Amino acid sequence: MKNHLLLPLVVLMLLGFNSCVSTKVLEGEQARNKTLQLENQALMEELQKTALQKNKLEEENDDLSNQLKTLLAQSADLNQKYAGEKKKNEDLNKLYDDMIDQNKKLLSSSSSEKQKLLSELENQKRALLEKEKVLAEQQANADLLSVELAEREKRVKELEGLVNKKDAAINDLKKKIENALLSFDKDELTVEIRDGKLYVSLAEKLLFKSGSAVVDKKGQDAITKLAEVLAKQPDIDILIEGHTDPVPIKTECVKDNWDLSVLRATAIVRILKENKNIAPSRLIPSGRSEFVPIASNESPEGKAKNRRTEIILAPKLDEIFKILESDNN
Repeated sequence: MKNHLLLPLVVLMLLGFNSCVSTKVLEGEQARNKTLQLENQALMEELQKTALQKNKLEEENDDLSNQLKTLLAQSADLNQKYAGEKKKNEDLNKLYDDMIDQNKKLLSSSSSEKQKLLSELENQKRALLEKEKVLAEQQANADLLSVELAEREKRVKELEGLVNKKDAAINDLKKKIENALLSFDKDELTVEIRDGKLYVSLAEKLLFKSGSAVVDKKGQDAITKLAEVLAKQPDIDILIEGHTDPVPIKTECVKDNWDLSVLRATAIVRILKENKNIAPSRLIPSGRSEFVPIASNESPEGKAKNRRTEIILAPKLDEIFKILESDNN
């Protein structure tokens, strides 16, 4: 604000805020805002954790696929070797039987030579039996790994299906909101998808007068139309974030830009909850002050873009979390 306009503006704002809440109420709202910010931060961290867990699951799935290919190749090689060893074992058994026959015929030969031959034959039979046992264990391990890999692939497909379903729902909601708000200009509001969530960004000039937290008639109309769409989407959480530029503000009712951003978000909540089909538990107001700009504050145009209220729409992720929890267990 210009210095030579400060005194008249202060007088006007003093006259316009006769119904301001007390300092104690504002402090309560600030405490509530901090709590809501922590909850919002926790939600964002959970969403990031979901994305990391999904990536980790996909990497584990790829790794297990490679392991299965290796084990299947090894199993095929071992089966071939097993067949060869089995043939050798059969040959040795035949040789053993022949030697027994010869032994019967060679009763006149020395006892020590007979014992030596029998001992060698028994040792060869034990060695072949041990090899067969090892091959059988390796085949069993390969079968278990194949089952585990198939189960993981099934979970990955379920997770991908839910993510695709969520993305489709967000795209469908975007179209519905754009159609509902066609009468408003692009410099007044925008609708876009970022990080799997839908952002409806409303410019200050559509909603509020400078320094005010009272929604103008045109802004009320936009919020009411948006509420009509959201009332039909019960599985969508609604986060309302107020944003300001860095120009300081201090009045009898507004201590700073933190206050102003929170009051504006709360004003939007009050309009949304007028629609009886929107459960109040879905509404999460918060204020970000000037600390999340989308444009440079070096120009009036950039400051105007930063003075906005964003309505962030995110689908509930209960089903995805259940799949991830089952994997962790």
